[in-house]
Amino acid sequence: MERETEEMIKESEEPGEKVSVKSIEVAMILWSVTQEDEDFERVKKMIVKGKTELNERYPVKAHGKTLNLSPLHTAVYLQSPQLVELLMTSDGVDVGLEFINPEDSDDIGNVLDLAVSLEMSLDVIQSVLENDADRKLVTKKVITSLLCNARFISKAEVVELLLGYEAVHPVLNPLVFLAIAIKQDNLDMFTKILPRAKPILLNTIIPLPCCGCSLPTITLLHLAICMKNLKVVKLLLQAGSDVNSTEDLSEGQLGGSTPLMQAIVSARHRGYCSKENCQDRVISELLGSQDINLDIQVGEKTIKTTVLDLVHHDTCSCIKKMVEQAYARRHLREKLMKRKGDQAKGDPARSAPAKGDQDKVLAKGPPKGAPAKSAQVKADQGKGLAKADPPISTQAKSDQDKGPAKSAQAK
Repeated sequence: MERETEEMIKESEEPGEKVSVKSIEVAMILWSVTQEDEDFERVKKMIVKGKTELNERYPVKAHGKTLNLSPLHTAVYLQSPQLVELLMTSDGVDVGLEFINPEDSDDIGNVLDLAVSLEMSLDVIQSVLENDADRKLVTKKVITSLLCNARFISKAEVVELLLGYEAVHPVLNPLVFLAIAIKQDNLDMFTKILPRAKPILLNTIIPLPCCGCSLPTITLLHLAICMKNLKVVKLLLQAGSDVNSTEDLSEGQLGGSTPLMQAIVSARHRGYCSKENCQDRVISELLGSQDINLDIQVGEKTIKTTVLDLVHHDTCSCIKKMVEQAYARRHLREKLMKRKGDQAKGDPARSAPAKGDQDKVLAKGPPKGAPAKSAQVKADQGKGLAKADPPISTQAKSDQDKGPAKSAQAK
């Protein structure tokens, strides 16, 4: 390797009219080792002289694999913010040029993707973002690289750096990093970012592959359900997530599944409960939301689907019971609301007679057939007595008069 490097350095120093991509990259490697001003000036002159070679790629061994890199990619690999800035501001450099892995056709990406996937220093990433004049480096591929690099993105300083460029690169917003935290089951990262995402919590996220089912993960709530993360579902509902969101990003119109529908679909496991798949607690949280709407219909124009349509023989009995109970509660609420509405709209005279009507009833007296009140009761009522004293009989009066005489005889 040392012999090959010496030959390459010698080649870069040979005079000639044409400068190759190989010689430019060798000169960059030489400066990264010596850090001499003279070597840096040599690199600058070769970049100007080899302008047509700046977008060519040359095989370079990086982290155990061979990648075809341009001089800009090599500057990132060398972790040199100075070289990155020099090349990104040079005429003729295609900033969005992708590196290539000859052995893996899927292993491609731009310079920022390379910096993230190889876990480059924050100075290098910052230099790339600062010099991205056309704002085209932050792509879905970069977000996927962040998603796949849990150790790197779990660092608080990396997240803060990337979030700091949201104004320049709108994709680097809190929702994206919340999605990454959900996918990586990083609750600590999620709870730290959630307060910053509340103003945009109802927005949809960029499409991310869902491991739980085939439905699109269009919101954070959908994604949390697919990941079967009950804690995150609770936190999102408490923060104000839309429990009825049905926006379909692929068509830009209503037609996607609600979070509840997604939970029911992902919970299908042939009629029995299993700890790995059962979504009963998640579904219970969703059904407990005051805003849940069980009447939403989704699907194509001719074929509509409701929550109840998704509950069948493959759904476990506990989830069936919860859904059926939710519909029964809704039906009962509707009946009570209808009864209250009917009472409010009814004739007031039927429920409570007016004051004038009460006076008329009193003036007419008791209804026909009712017993008439005695004169004594009327007199007592007139005096305000609650009850008249009963009259004393003649026998009782005679006994009272004989009382004193008997007592005298006894003496």
